[in-house]
Amino acid sequence: MMEAIKPPFCRSFQRIAVIGLGMAGACMVRALAIRGQQAKAQGRSTQTPAPQIVAFEAADQPATGASGNPVGIVHPFVSKDWNLASQFMQQGVQTTLRWVQELGGEHHSPDPWAGLIGVLQLAEDQSEAQAWQDLPARLSDSQSLSFHTAALAWLTPAQIQERLGLPDAPIGGLWSEQGGWIKPAELIRACLNEAKSLLGDHLTVHFNHPIQPEDLPQLQKDFDAVVICTAHDALLPWAGLRINKIAGQVSWIQHPLLEELPWPKAVVCRSGYLSPVIDGQVLVGATFDRDPSNTDPSSLKPTTQAHAENLQRVAEISPKLAQTLEPLWRAPESSATQQPSPATPAGLCGRVAIRHASHDRMPLIGQVISQQALTTGLPRSASQLHHLPREDKLYVMGGLGSRGLSIAPLAAERLAAQIISAPSRDALAQPLLDAVDPARFVLRAHRRAG
Repeated sequence: MMEAIKPPFCRSFQRIAVIGLGMAGACMVRALAIRGQQAKAQGRSTQTPAPQIVAFEAADQPATGASGNPVGIVHPFVSKDWNLASQFMQQGVQTTLRWVQELGGEHHSPDPWAGLIGVLQLAEDQSEAQAWQDLPARLSDSQSLSFHTAALAWLTPAQIQERLGLPDAPIGGLWSEQGGWIKPAELIRACLNEAKSLLGDHLTVHFNHPIQPEDLPQLQKDFDAVVICTAHDALLPWAGLRINKIAGQVSWIQHPLLEELPWPKAVVCRSGYLSPVIDGQVLVGATFDRDPSNTDPSSLKPTTQAHAENLQRVAEISPKLAQTLEPLWRAPESSATQQPSPATPAGLCGRVAIRHASHDRMPLIGQVISQQALTTGLPRSASQLHHLPREDKLYVMGGLGSRGLSIAPLAAERLAAQIISAPSRDALAQPLLDAVDPARFVLRAHRRAG
């Protein structure tokens, strides 16, 4: 009989490998560093040293994928019934905002790398608008949901103009104080810097060091835990993770005219998102190309067609802004199709990156299912996630899709709590833990087959 998953807390986790240093990996490193220091401070053993964390990154620096975009958006996911995805995202946003405060993102000198100024989510149509108008009241009446309803309010187009300065919103929307913008690469840098200050020589980072599937068995022997934060489909093709690759292009523009336009004072989302003016530029995104034919990061280039799609996203938020921007959007081909560095660009620029999202758009957080169990077959009696055997020492954190900034810190804290036993600040309810378990797709298929 195969052995089901057991809590790992009975074992010492002193050497931990983290694969990938994008948003997921950097947050994982910080969460493990903090969790390890907490465990040591609470005196589990006076001889217990801080954990040794070794990170492997294929590129020559962190944040080379989607995390390399100049600005990213943090916002809750609003559904009509406030489902598990909405609940997880809400806790994720709250955790991200706490991390920004702990790391001093809004007060960083000389330039802040975050602005927690709120987010407006415009309804897609009148049916959604009707459902959203009483959502804050419904959530407030529910005793089973943990939600700060004071941070959520329905705004009419007139109220949107008064509060945000957007003169022609075509429909009302939900305003959330819990959201804003973040420069992802700066958050990653802050996470790694703090982890280094906590761990010193106990943190080692290897750049230009790609990990191949055949490397995993040796890593599992050398380390007490291995956390895969990148290339999950390539490293774990047998694990049933159901990862989709999505190409997304963001567009941003810098022009003196921007300061004269009635630009919103906060982030506005609809089918895409529109940033306020940040460092003299605004960012719009992102396109959504599921399973693109080209997934080689080195050959991804912005296109004028994707720029046009992003301009249409502006039109869905503010027709007047889109009309004013249209002449500026017709940038010369040489600049509009460049893949520039995140340094302040001139004119219209774009950037394309590949994101990895799970089939149900919930993240993958936890211990990987046993490869041997999948090969020999799961027992018919395996009907719950805790019945499924797991791969020794092997964990995954990924499938964040376009929501990385909103959920990566929460995901990292949950997985660090699983790997290194220490009291959790905010425990997740079991239905939420089950909803992000990386073995959930295997279990669903097993149930259907049984």
